[in-house]
Amino acid sequence: MAGARIAIVSPVISASDVEGLEAQVHFMESTLASDFGDGRIGMRYNTYAYRSRVLRQQKAKLDALRARFQAQER
Repeated sequence: MAGARIAIVSPVISASDVEGLEAQVHFMESTLASDFGDGRIGMRYNTYAYRSRVLRQQKAKLDALRARFQAQER
């Protein structure tokens, strides 16, 4: 471990972080709606319940990231 470097992660949130997660959430929403409409929702990790839960978690993460970004801007 001697001489090992520790990477320091910046706590600063950029607008691109928020926009990137926002784009990901939008893509997940549209894909879920399309798959559901086309009857491609199946078993296990492709169930509607699983995918909608992941989508809700990502939206909560996006809301928290937006709030931190807005607080940082003040």
